[in-house]
Amino acid sequence: MRVLTLIVAAHKTAMAKASEVERLLAAGVTPTEVARKLGIGRSSVYRAMRERKIKRVVSVAPAS
Repeated sequence: MRVLTLIVAAHKTAMAKASEVERLLAAGVTPTEVARKLGIGRSSVYRAMRERKIKRVVSVAPAS
């Protein structure tokens, strides 16, 4: 039971940062770098993206 409590607490902490995840992604930061900057797992970043319906935007450099 204690392990379950810790997992739920960690989920709440990562999801509390969902607005920051969204802001960083909108600024063009990769999901991996978002996770590093916020000190959360990549899976938490992707979970926040899924729950907030954020699509991953891949920027393409213009052809020269």
